[in-house]
Amino acid sequence: MAAEERLSVEHLHCADYELESDRMNSRLHMCDALAGNPARFCASISVVPTLDPNSGLPQFSSPSEEYRSGTLTFVKSGERSFGITCWHVIETLRRSNSESGKQHLLRTMLNGFNVVLDRFIQPDSPFGERRPDIAIRELSPDFAKALGKEEIDLDNAAEPHDIRIGLAVGFPENLKRRLGEDDGYRVVMPQCEVTCELTHLSDRRFTLFGEVQSEAVKNREFSGMSGGPIFWSSEDQFGIYGIVYEGGVLPADEGSVAVVVHGEIATPDVI
Repeated sequence: MAAEERLSVEHLHCADYELESDRMNSRLHMCDALAGNPARFCASISVVPTLDPNSGLPQFSSPSEEYRSGTLTFVKSGERSFGITCWHVIETLRRSNSESGKQHLLRTMLNGFNVVLDRFIQPDSPFGERRPDIAIRELSPDFAKALGKEEIDLDNAAEPHDIRIGLAVGFPENLKRRLGEDDGYRVVMPQCEVTCELTHLSDRRFTLFGEVQSEAVKNREFSGMSGGPIFWSSEDQFGIYGIVYEGGVLPADEGSVAVVVHGEIATPDVI
């Protein structure tokens, strides 16, 4: 079985998010409906072999902290439900199949070892421009609910204006760990939330950037957050602005570090 934990980094005071949420929300104008649990709109997905590496038998329910993983974001439009991640996550799956000679699938590890078949498509781009690092596929309307998750309603999303702050959410690979239990084990997958100022805005990509004290940063690697949502937020509204495609923590001035998250714009008109 698997479980999620919560971890946060934000660029103003980097205090524990759950203990300091009111103070952080007032300074960053974070909508309470979003700040409660922004990871309720996404889940970790892992690249998993279909056969057990030891027995060679079909593998139906064996979550592992060693599998490569990304993040899947849940959205809906009308009566249809969709999952969004990064195209390079899908490329990782396809390379695993072609290079290893063994079949792999995408599976969730929360509330069941559910299969996400590779039916992803990549959005088009204007002629002469690169295609976005975005992958999207239709899901069963009950898929997110079965994981205890919710979908972002694209039809009712307010249009963002004067966006200054972004909140990125996902599940870093390096934080996954196995806990032994009486009846087996559990894989714990901490969710990471990064709240920073939005900079370097372009038509297709943008950057979240913030400088913090080095000792305040609990996690310095964001691999595995790819495909996780990046939200814009006002005091009373929020919506999806993009998805994470890479990020990390870099050295800055003495005693401090720079927190950087790069995102692909994934507003409703793009996806």
